[in-house]
Amino acid sequence: MTIIRLDTITRAEVADHQGRELLAEITHCEKVIAAAHAHQTRALAAFTALQEGELNNFAPEEIAAALRWTRNWAATRIEDATLLLRRLPATVAALEDGTIDYYKATLILGGTTSLTDDQARHVEQTIWRGRASRAPAP
Repeated sequence: MTIIRLDTITRAEVADHQGRELLAEITHCEKVIAAAHAHQTRALAAFTALQEGELNNFAPEEIAAALRWTRNWAATRIEDATLLLRRLPATVAALEDGTIDYYKATLILGGTTSLTDDQARHVEQTIWRGRASRAPAP
């Protein structure tokens, strides 16, 4: 991956093929970030699972301290991670391959919070089946 210093880019270069290259780089970065969020989602759930059943489960506090998050934000991310992995595995897979970003994954999760796990998975299947049917032909 080539990193381009923004202070070295002229308007003419941006107007030329550099603009397309920059867009490709931005798109690539977004996919890497999405994959990292999927990885972090799995790690958050796994770290919390290690402490399940313990009398003193301080996972939110430990994660908050490690990442300089508030305790409430850490607890929210842990809950989201646990729910995404349990209820919406195809959404996590889409996050992992960069099809969607973390924000969109949490929108899907938020739209299914009042549903049972089975209902949430059914909604998820409908979303991804509908998306596949609208995909452009290669």
